[in-house]
Amino acid sequence: MSTAAATGAVEVVPCTPDRWPDVVAVFDGPGDPGRCWCQWFYRGASADRVRADANREALQRQVEERPPGVLGYLDGAPS
Repeated sequence: MSTAAATGAVEVVPCTPDRWPDVVAVFDGPGDPGRCWCQWFYRGASADRVRADANREALQRQVEERPPGVLGYLDGAPS
């Protein structure tokens, strides 16, 4: 599904295994996404920076099993 936004073209697609590099581009780095990798709802407060690698691996497994959500692209770039 694609729509046009005031700032550019927006596309929303399922978060599938072939899009894993784009998931990494969105989550990797400082701040909450880079520590919890959307595992807070599974692990609560234990989804912290110390467990960031395990959280990333858990999200990758979830993406491989069944798309857990969607990715948004603005002008072709994941965001």
